Parts: sequence; structure tokens; C-alpha cells
Amino acid sequence: PYDERAWATMMLANYRAGRQADALSSFSRARRVLAEDLGLDPGPELVALERAVLDHTVPPFAAPPLSRDPHGGDGPVTSHARLPAARSLVGRDQLIDAIVATVDAGSHLVSLVGLGGIGKTSVAIAVAHRLSTGIDVWFVDLSNVVDADAAAAAIVRTLGISSDAPLDDLVDWCRDRRGAVVLDNLEQVAEADRLMRMLVGVPGPLTWIVTSRRAVRIREERVVALPPLPLHDHRGGDAVELFRTRATQVRPDITDLDVALVSEVCELAAGIPLAIELAALQLRAMSMDQLVRRLARFRSVVIDASGTRDYPDRQRSLRAVLDATTALLCDDALATLTHAAVAEGMVSLDLLADAADRADVDAVAHLGDLVESGLMHRVGDRLLVTPPVRQHLVDTVEPIRRGAAADRLGAAVDAMVADAEPHWFGRDAAEHWTRLAVDAAAIDATIAYRVETGRWPELAELALGLGQYWLHESRFVDALGTLDRLRSNDLPGGIGHRVDLLLGTFASYVSRSDTADLLEQALAHSDERHQPPDRLLVNAWCCLGAFHAHHHDQAELRRCAARARLAAEDSGDSSLVSLARDFAGYAAFYLGEVEDAIRLNLEAIDDARRQGDRYALVLLLTSTIEALVDADRLPEARALADEAFDLAREVELGVALATVLLMFGLVQIELDRPAAAHGVLVEHLRFVSDRYPDPLVTGDSLAQLAAAMAGIGDDVAAARLWGASDALYRDHGVDPDRRRPRTNQRRLDATRQRLGDDRFAALALAGSTDPDRVIAAILADTAR
Repeated sequence: PYDERAWATMMLANYRAGRQADALSSFSRARRVLAEDLGLDPGPELVALERAVLDHTVPPFAAPPLSRDPHGGDGPVTSHARLPAARSLVGRDQLIDAIVATVDAGSHLVSLVGLGGIGKTSVAIAVAHRLSTGIDVWFVDLSNVVDADAAAAAIVRTLGISSDAPLDDLVDWCRDRRGAVVLDNLEQVAEADRLMRMLVGVPGPLTWIVTSRRAVRIREERVVALPPLPLHDHRGGDAVELFRTRATQVRPDITDLDVALVSEVCELAAGIPLAIELAALQLRAMSMDQLVRRLARFRSVVIDASGTRDYPDRQRSLRAVLDATTALLCDDALATLTHAAVAEGMVSLDLLADAADRADVDAVAHLGDLVESGLMHRVGDRLLVTPPVRQHLVDTVEPIRRGAAADRLGAAVDAMVADAEPHWFGRDAAEHWTRLAVDAAAIDATIAYRVETGRWPELAELALGLGQYWLHESRFVDALGTLDRLRSNDLPGGIGHRVDLLLGTFASYVSRSDTADLLEQALAHSDERHQPPDRLLVNAWCCLGAFHAHHHDQAELRRCAARARLAAEDSGDSSLVSLARDFAGYAAFYLGEVEDAIRLNLEAIDDARRQGDRYALVLLLTSTIEALVDADRLPEARALADEAFDLAREVELGVALATVLLMFGLVQIELDRPAAAHGVLVEHLRFVSDRYPDPLVTGDSLAQLAAAMAGIGDDVAAARLWGASDALYRDHGVDPDRRRPRTNQRRLDATRQRLGDDRFAALALAGSTDPDRVIAAILADTAR
């Protein structure tokens, strides 16, 4: 039901049988299926066919005609005799179907556009052979033609027309002619648009199919941009299949290629068929491992690898293709491409336009040409410059111009982060998190460029604006790596001190061993400098207090909670006062003052509801649940867990989703639903393994899973899980008996009693020996 070619065939069959209503009904069914199942609209070919059915402009069906010999002979000659031999193609069947459907729908000009080496000529030849079973098809090679008059002369020669005025005679020949003419390599023909406007304007059902590195740009044109071969699907990817095919032609002794290695080569080749074929040719002189290492080390190898002698000169290497394609660009189009290539990944149109605008370049005006030429790809709402094209720009664009482009993209990133920073908290926070996540590649490129060029103050300002983004997107490793590097370089006093505060904060998020030292030093400097309190300072006191809570230093916990409250009150910022109060509830729970903790948290929940801040509400709901469970107020805990779980479906929580899953699992255990708890807690373990590198949180996950397994009746698995959890806690100086919820502790004691002390200890020791192995086994088992 997702095959638009099949729907088109049904529409044509109904229409030509005189059943227009049934043809239109088929289109409606196709549109509904695509929308409901895939969220897609019908493709342009199907839409065009619907319009033709409505307008009664669908060409009538006719039996395949016999063509006369264009040179005057009496014997019939098929279209195949006039076409180049069909080439072996991988992964283009659906594309060929779509192009044939476009021709069948009555399009007069179909342009196959894309980067050289993407397979335009091969696809055009395949389309020509498909069409030639029903209509006359001619193929004209324009690779040696440079202007419209010479192109007209080449076309009439191919058609067998004797002429002293090629263009006029060609126009006459086209009148009422039924069939298709393929014009290969049109991009180098000067005034190609004038030529095609004249030819397409001739009345009749004749279709022109052109291949070019850029569109003709006339109204009647239907542009089909050839994409790279897909890198991944259920077979490993068409790109992988093409590499396998070419590799075995070069080396018949190769029988078992490693799919992972081949995929890596194809990714470096960006799925471009020519690049993949040229890479496969390198196996004549090296092994697969050597090829991958060489391509990874010398990125230029991908674009400089040469083909065999039967490759045309323009495709002897991808370098030649890229040279020819970029030579067609104007200065502003090349500048737009260079700005986009700074990011080793996708970049949003808004950010690219902002960066290019700083060079007085209208990026939007050139995107169509760049995308159609295959130098840039559109991926959803973002744009991507592939590795080969990026490497070509590195090799050919002057360093000073590339550096200027990186500076302008960095300035655009700074502006984006500065715009988002005031909105990290509140109703519209999710919109700004998403905005930065969309341009993660540009952020990473800006950080890397500033590290490379030693622009430490600029990098520090950016890092200070990225704190909440790094946290939300689970970019802990990136954050700590950048902040540690900044701390090791000389920074002005004020900004250096703020970097220290942020570093200590992130160290606390992953339970790093130097957390307390980093935060104590940074906070002491704050006192010495009499720094005006802000969120960074208040949050640093909260993080230091949380560290002491986990390590059961009640005096230090009280001190930190008090300092956070005083700093928040001095700031005069109501949101910071709320933050300090939230932490006071957290501290009260760890101090054993459970009812005070619940009271403070419920007050904060009411505030969040009034303010409409759903992100803050989810965090507060989850921070209250454990206290309610501890106080045996299970119905209230269940209500808050259900509300938090429902909100998690609607609110972009980022790393905070981990807490929702953990607390929801805790409540399911207390409701005597161990199987439900197990499912949720496995997802929690998977989430923290992927995105939250805090060993204490991983320990919490294992401890709760142990309680769930005990509830299911698998005491052996529960004992191993408790052992693994305890090992993670103790490795980081935390007492397991104090870290675990008290209800969890009761289940542990019951399990020990059922197994007996000796057996429980042996199983727990087995789990504690290698917690990573225990985690891997759980995730592998659930994956199966």
C-alpha cells in the first residue's frame, strides 16, 4: 500500500477504462493510507496524475509503435537499438519507478539533478530502457557540447535529421511527436534554459529527460534530485551492497566482508556511488582493514582515489567531480557552502542564514542550487554537507576564508545561546532546548574551533551559556571535557571563577571524586569576591549539599541548604528562592525530617502549577514521591507518579526522564506490581547506561530492580543485583544501607532470610565482582 507506482498504475487503468471516478477514488485512498500510516503526502508524480485525470489530459493508451530507421531504411528498429547498454544498478529501483511514473503522468521536462558520480546517467539509461518498451526513446550525449546551438546540432544528428538549421528543424520534428528524448550532461550547455524552453514549448506528448548538476529552471520542469545510496536498512544498506558488488569484481577471493567496516567506508564516501566504487577499487592493493584505516586517517583519499581507464575523464576521481561542480557556483553560493561545512553534521537554515548574513551573503537564495547539485543535502528541516564535500572545501578554500566562516558561524552560535539562556526555565524552555539540540553540530564545531585557535575567553563565555543545554541533552562528557580544558588555561578572574563553579556543578552530576573539592574552592572564591548571587551560585550550593547528603554529612548538608537560601533571598529572584526551597525539601528528607520535606515539596508543586511550568512540575512531583512512600502515604505517591509519568509523554524532559522512570518503578513495587516495575526499571537502566553516566544513579536502578525481582520471586537474581548495586555505592564512598529507600531495605532483608545468610552473601559477592557484566546481561536479555 505504500508503493505509489502501484497506485498510479491503478489510476491509469481505471481512467483508460473510462472510469474517472474510480481513478480519483484510488488517489484518495492512496493519500489516506500514506497520511495515516506514514504521515506523508503523496509524491508530486501521483499529485500530477490526479490533476491530469481531473483535466482529462492523460495520454490515451496505444500499442508500442514500430519505429522506422531514422536514416531512411525500411526495416523497423526498436528504441533499444538507439540506447546505450543498460548498466548494473544497485538500490535505484524505486527511484526509476518514480521517474517512469512522472513521464507516464505527462510531464514534458524531467530533470535528474545531483552531484557528479551520484548515478544520473545510469539512472537515465535505465529509465530510457523501461520507457522504450512502450514508446520511442532517443539518448543524446552532450558531454562535449558547450552551447545551445551545438546542443541542437548534436540532437538532430542523433535523431537522424538532415538539417541546415538544426534548431528550427528540431522544433518542427518535435510537433505532435510521441516518445522521449534523454539529454545527458546538460549542465555545461550555455543557455540551456533557452533551448529547453523552446523544445518543451512545442505542442505534443514528447517528453524531454535531462541529466544535469543543476536544474534548468523553467516552469514546466519536474526536478528529481538523486539522493546518495542509503547507508543502513534491513540488508545493511544499498551502499554496502554496491561496495560488496564492486569489491568482489576487483577481488574474487573476497567472500566475507565485515559489514561494519564496509558501512564505515560507505559513510566516509557519503553514499555517493562513484566514491563507493572508487573506494572498492583500492582493494586491488590493500586489505579491508588497511582501507578503512587509510580512509579514516587521510580523508582526502576518498576524493582522490582514481578509477579504471573506462571511467570518463570527468569522473576519474571524486576530486574531478567536485572541482567541476563547485566551479559552477557563484562566490556567494560557495560562501554559503563553506559556512555550512564548518559544522561536521547538520545545521539549521536559521543558523546558516545568520552566519552567512554576517558576510552579507543571502544563504537562502543559493540553497536550491546547492541542494540540487548534491553539494548539500536537506535532512528534514536541516542541511548537511557530506564528508567528501567538506574535505574538498578544506583542501581548496583558503584557510583565511575557512577561518572567517568558522568565526561567523561561531558568532551565530553565540547569539543563539544568548537568546536561549534567559528562557531555560519556564513555559517556553522546551522550545529553546530543542533549538540548541537541532544545531548541536554547529555548537560542537564552534567549541572545537575555539580550542584549536586558543580562544579561551570566547569559549568560556559560550560554555557558561551552555550549562543547562549540556545537562538536558546528557552531554556530561562534552561539558566536563570543555570545562576541564578551560580551567587549565588562564582566564580573567571573574569568568574563570564562574567556570570553576560550573565545573564543580557538572562534577556533582556524575559523582566525580573531586566534586567536593571543586565546589568548596569555587564557593570560597565567591565569598572572597562578594559575587552577586545568581542561579549558578545558588545551584552550586545545592549541588555541594547533595554531595554531602549522599555521603551522610548532616552538618554540611544543613550549612549548604542555609547558604543556598541566603543567596537566593539576597538575589531577589523569586525563581531562585523557589530553587532554594526545593533543595530545602530535598535536604529535609535526607535529614530524616520527612513530613517537613513533604510539606515543602507540596508547596513547590502548587507554585509550579500556578506558574504553568510543566518541566519544573515534573521534577517536583518526582522529588516528592520517595518521601511519600517513606511516610507510608502510598495513595498520594501513586497519584504523583501517575501524573509525572503522563506529563513525561508530553514534556521534553531530557535527562530528567531518568528520575521519572525510577520513581514510577518504586511506586509500582510498593503497589505489589513487581512485573510492571521490572519493565519500567529496565528502561531506566537502559536510559542511564546510554545518557546518564552517574554510577550512583546506576546503583539506584540496580537496587530497585533487585526489589522488583524479589517481588517476582527470583531471589537469586535479586541478590546478585543488590550486590552489584552495593559495589557501585561503596566505590564512591556511599553507604548502601542509607542510600536505598527504607522499603527497599525491608525487601532485601526478607530475601536474605529466604536464601540464608551464606547463600545471599555468595550471590551478592558474585554481582559485586563485575557490575558492568550484570548490567550488560540485563539489557541483552531484555533486548532478546
